Amino acid sequence: MRGNTTTLTKTYTPQTTQNPTKTPEPRKELYRALQKALNELRNPKTTRENPFFKSHYAPLSQVLEEAKKVLSKYGLFIYQRVGSDIDETSRVWVGTVIAHENGEEIRSGKLYIPLPDKKPQTAGSAITYARRYSLMALLGVAGEEEDDDANRASHRARPGRPDRRIRKNLGLEEGE
Repeated sequence: MRGNTTTLTKTYTPQTTQNPTKTPEPRKELYRALQKALNELRNPKTTRENPFFKSHYAPLSQVLEEAKKVLSKYGLFIYQRVGSDIDETSRVWVGTVIAHENGEEIRSGKLYIPLPDKKPQTAGSAITYARRYSLMALLGVAGEEEDDDANRASHRARPGRPDRRIRKNLGLEEGE
């Protein structure tokens, strides 16, 4: 057993501890590639209809297809992080990342979507909605029309009345 021991001679020290006052190098390659890609990227076509809101929208599959086609030409790719805190606040979240083949990346913040119930179909719909809007926001594109297809992820307040959470925050809940 004594002959099988290994000694580590190389240690890893993160750059921030080597020089904590040094600003990280700009993501030059990522920004150059992203600039070229964004100049080429066009707004996706709105090909789906939302009868609930009487609007049209670009489906996630179409947004992803167009984005991947252009981004890959410049060594860029997309990945999205998904999470939830359904038991605590009944919401899901999505974060989008555009990464360069050299390891540089840009991350969006988390986009939270509240859920009116805990059904898997509702969560799936909300995640798809959040993925599409998070990606479109990070890429700086929009559908051809104003849209809102989050039928399951949203719920409408009664006409003329603010949403219950808004009423509660404004102190209007009492006496109703």
